[in-house]
Amino acid sequence: MSKPLDSAAFKADSANEKSFQSVLVTGASSGIGLAIALHMAKAGWRVYAGVRQDKDAEHLIRVSDESLMPVFLDVTDSSAIDSVRAQIEHETGNAGLTALINNAGVPLGGPLEFLEMQRFRQQLEINVIGAMAVTQAFLPLLRKARGRIINIGSPYCRFSAPFYGPYAATKHAMLALNEALRLELRPWNMPVIWIEASDVNTPIWGKVVKLMDEFEEGASHQTKELYGGVLALRSRFAQHGMPPERVAAVVEHVLQCRRPKSRYLVGWQARGFSLLNYLPAALRDRIIVANLPKYGPDSK
Repeated sequence: MSKPLDSAAFKADSANEKSFQSVLVTGASSGIGLAIALHMAKAGWRVYAGVRQDKDAEHLIRVSDESLMPVFLDVTDSSAIDSVRAQIEHETGNAGLTALINNAGVPLGGPLEFLEMQRFRQQLEINVIGAMAVTQAFLPLLRKARGRIINIGSPYCRFSAPFYGPYAATKHAMLALNEALRLELRPWNMPVIWIEASDVNTPIWGKVVKLMDEFEEGASHQTKELYGGVLALRSRFAQHGMPPERVAAVVEHVLQCRRPKSRYLVGWQARGFSLLNYLPAALRDRIIVANLPKYGPDSK
């Protein structure tokens, strides 16, 4: 990893401090995070965009203006978090940080019977523990500005589909932490908002297909015998879904409105999955299974 980029143009004028709006976006190298970072910079915000690779930082610089500053932020690396916090604290001064958007996350799925624990631990570290580590680190800066926290969720936060269990588990966990934090920060009038975004047309789906390819390549004969039909799910992970800019527009609304709601559903999938929770479990199970490829003893 290279040294942090020169942020001279970003530094606050200590002799003449002005009020400004600043936001930190994690996982801003692609997809929803990238769309949010570019959208908020265009809307006039000072944006700190968390990336992990030089090429992603260079891309952000090319496609944006000086109001967007890439910062090297691995949410599982405490020293990286501390470094970015020190940089933002220095540059924002008494104004503090106006908003934190926890977006960084990785996908993981497949049959739970053959789930690799090391990969699952890594996913938990990024999707859950990393998000909370960043939140803890930046809460003092957010409190200065009476700022807002936005956690980017998924329809799977309230609904666990077969073979999405590991990913859904992290989103369930983040929802629980989101709701507890919302109540804990209420005395300071610091909103904590949950955005459930439907499937978005982003590179994450290519990562899912790659994971399923790796699962098939490394699967034992027994695994293929038991769950081989599940591999047909990869055909559903072509580039699809709504544009990430729709989520970015909702984020801007949340940060600008005086009294944001605690939860926003973006897209038909989020609304549809929410309604599924009101159905009896037996009926819900039948609907889900009917939409799965055939596998198991009844598939032959």
